[in-house]
Amino acid sequence: MGKLSALEPKSVWYFFEEISAIPRGSRKEQKIAAYIIAFAAERNLFCKTDAIGNVLICKEGQGKNKHREKVALQGHLDMVQQKSADKLFDFDSQGIELKIEGDFVTANQTTLGADNGIGVAYILSVLDDLQLDHPPLEAIFTVNEESGMTGAHEMEADFFSARRLLNLDIMVDDLLRIGSAGAVNVSATQQYGIVENNWDTFEITVKGLKGGHSAADINKNRGNAIKILFRFFAESEIAVSLIDIDAGGLRNAIPREGKAVFAVQSTAAFLSSFEKLKSDLLQEHHSAEPDLMINILAVQNNGKGLSVSDSLQVIEAVMINPTGVYQMSSAIVNLVETSNNLATLQLKDGELSILNLCRSSVDSKKKELSTVLSMLYKLFNWEVSFTGDYPGWRADLNAGIVQQTAAVYETVFKQKPRINGGHGGSECGLFIKHHPELEIVSFGPNIYGAHSPDEKVEIRSVENIWKLLTRLLSEL
Repeated sequence: MGKLSALEPKSVWYFFEEISAIPRGSRKEQKIAAYIIAFAAERNLFCKTDAIGNVLICKEGQGKNKHREKVALQGHLDMVQQKSADKLFDFDSQGIELKIEGDFVTANQTTLGADNGIGVAYILSVLDDLQLDHPPLEAIFTVNEESGMTGAHEMEADFFSARRLLNLDIMVDDLLRIGSAGAVNVSATQQYGIVENNWDTFEITVKGLKGGHSAADINKNRGNAIKILFRFFAESEIAVSLIDIDAGGLRNAIPREGKAVFAVQSTAAFLSSFEKLKSDLLQEHHSAEPDLMINILAVQNNGKGLSVSDSLQVIEAVMINPTGVYQMSSAIVNLVETSNNLATLQLKDGELSILNLCRSSVDSKKKELSTVLSMLYKLFNWEVSFTGDYPGWRADLNAGIVQQTAAVYETVFKQKPRINGGHGGSECGLFIKHHPELEIVSFGPNIYGAHSPDEKVEIRSVENIWKLLTRLLSEL
């Protein structure tokens, strides 16, 4: 018996537990794809893959609406792999350690992978069920959604043919999403020379931040480990030589942890400044980030680091670098329109690299923000590159699939759903790029703390969305 075998709906939790045992990080989906392909073969369902690794399964219609227009169900196979700093865990060889805590399923100090493992489990459950009424189905399983959406980017236009699509990749159960933001990665690199010094050397560590999804959580005033680290250098106004920095982890996760090794010209003055700012930062973040920890430790000086002037250049650039909400929507209340996530910063042997993820539901604003970053970096003669650019998905309240889903939601739950766009990235915009006539609606269960070790999914909510999905399929 599995750990989740007592939960309802049994089939959904069964498949979620099955796929949670399979390593499935972004760009490493071969094992989970093999599982999906074997699943189809065991049930004599048509299955194909494409060059990038996306998987399509087709199932004939069943019951009263088996001859109706086909519908696509879509989710992504990969998951964000993040763990607590003190957790020993190999994502490439170990399955997720699932556990039940009260009303939630979560993991043991790692991301859970409910984003989007629960969506995949819903789809497998529908494909496995021979009693459900549903139209002909195309089940689309994409790869590498979390690290560039390359599966959707490189999918050929004829990979699927449905003109109605249910995307099962959102994390709020009273919401029907009908639009999303586009995004672009903005990266900067520079190779600095190394100079020698004999100053005292220290390591500052920042950890315990909540982090979270750089779309869903970007407006929650959460701390950014990179910004916090660099405030110590900027606000001390004491000459430092930056040596080694490793902060942030993933482009679409708010940085939770970071560390910086540096040499300082005036030890006593810097340590005094450090203690004062540490106290201020803990007070600033005490409500949003109660577990924030900041420490400093004397380390051995290897005698090599950036010059003071080059270090100051990096400090200035990072402090000026915008991060967080850039502009709220004027069309939809409380919707973030444009944002930037200063996601990662590494410095080693003089080689600096910085990665930002710019999001916006307005393409021209995405262009504005990415241009701001580019101009900032070019002031310091850094190399700038733009990658992973994808379009937004424009909301259409009048789409038939939206109206039908809203009506079924109201019938099942006796209340109207919220209907709006979202700030998160979505493969849906790329599907529509190939198929402008495609109608899409997104829904899913309550998932909290996605992209962080705090990730958890609400058990009752998973059952509610299963009721919505199966009822909707019976009426489409």
